[in-house]
Amino acid sequence: MSFTRQQIASACRQYGPTVAPLPPGIDGTQLLFAMTGNESSFGANVTPRHEPAFDVGGVYGKSPQMQALLAKFGSAAACSYGPLQLLFCNTPAEQSPQTSMTSTLPLDTRSRSSTSS
Repeated sequence: MSFTRQQIASACRQYGPTVAPLPPGIDGTQLLFAMTGNESSFGANVTPRHEPAFDVGGVYGKSPQMQALLAKFGSAAACSYGPLQLLFCNTPAEQSPQTSMTSTLPLDTRSRSSTSS
């Protein structure tokens, strides 16, 4: 799976204005677009990336939040996904690794981090 630069730009325009707080002079749309360029070559390479520190035995894999996700989804929970390469633990609670792979920009303020506290 990959995304066109046009799809990425459209999603960045849609979600960019919601990115806050930002320092003066930083535009949310431009920031997201730059991040997708760095993380996935503007959507061309959205292959899930395994993040060993978040897996079993990793420094972050020991947290209660990650232990629960690893028990449910296995090592797929220790991956980052999509054009922004968001860690699975920071995606919306209703997402699975499979839906994370197909989201254009899985941005949502209701991430697992904020719902599990």
